[in-house]
Amino acid sequence: MNREIAILAGLIALAGSGSAQASHQVIYAPATKSSASSHAHQGPYVQASFMDVTNTTVNYTSTGPGGTATHGPLLATSSSVATTQPGGYADLSFGSSSSASADLATGRLKASVGAYGPEFYGSPLGFAESSLYDTLFFTNNSGGDVSLTFRYSFDGSVIDTLNASSPGGVATLQLSCDYWRCYNEANAAIRFAKSGTQVGDNIHAFFDENGISMFARNIYGDQYQLFDHFDVWNGSNGGSAIDGWMEATLLIPTGETSLGIYGRLALDCRGGSNCDFGHTGSFGFVGALPEGLAIGSASGVFLTANGTPTPGGIPEPASWALMILGFGAVGARLRRRLPAPAAA
Repeated sequence: MNREIAILAGLIALAGSGSAQASHQVIYAPATKSSASSHAHQGPYVQASFMDVTNTTVNYTSTGPGGTATHGPLLATSSSVATTQPGGYADLSFGSSSSASADLATGRLKASVGAYGPEFYGSPLGFAESSLYDTLFFTNNSGGDVSLTFRYSFDGSVIDTLNASSPGGVATLQLSCDYWRCYNEANAAIRFAKSGTQVGDNIHAFFDENGISMFARNIYGDQYQLFDHFDVWNGSNGGSAIDGWMEATLLIPTGETSLGIYGRLALDCRGGSNCDFGHTGSFGFVGALPEGLAIGSASGVFLTANGTPTPGGIPEPASWALMILGFGAVGARLRRRLPAPAAA
């Protein structure tokens, strides 16, 4: 009997930290997406090069005359793309380049659009967008609610020396916790600390270089006011530096809960403008993790490059199959050793 119990304990250990995440629910399957496009007049017509990548898949790609569209390594936890498009009209020479990348291990989103040459009827222009999805798994053994502050920060610049267009962009953070998959066994969900309302929607922060306040906000509902903080100051050469972050302090209930994470950084840069957010867009927790709180992720890698503990993830199918087979083998041996029932 002791040997069978030892085998059973070993099989449970074999599943590792992943088995502890088995009852967690996945809100967003882990994914990264990057897209970029560059556009410029060639004579009277606009030519374009573009590419869109999700994880290990190139969704679409095309190149205009003289343009390029490339991607980095096709990986399950990161994606990157870059495009260029030269142009010109008469004796004018101009062009654009765009790039975007997303990485779950660093929790970082990057996007940039650059241009050279004069503006010609709105070109050159470019678009760049990066986004990531993952689900955080919380196990709270503290005996009560714990607070945790989650932040998405970004910094960059928007330069429009010709004042000929309206370059802009949007930073989006979504913390999602739906009704069916987000509650613990005591029917408690993750909540905003200030309002007490359940987590579960979007926050968008729009920036526009030519806007009246240089940084326009579009916040829906009282609970989302917890997210926004932006610092803007005048830059040189007709441009502006943009620095900001969105954060929320969350109440994590006891037991096991899940939280969907979605982030997006998108640029729309026109008329020879330059929008550079190529070193920005990072996710992270503010301060030390609360005592008694363990964090995992569906990807198993989210923020691991920053030293944030994200053990486990959902057990691989092979691990579950091995464990189930082991349970069956141990059960069969136990049944063979049980005494036969007494005759009636």
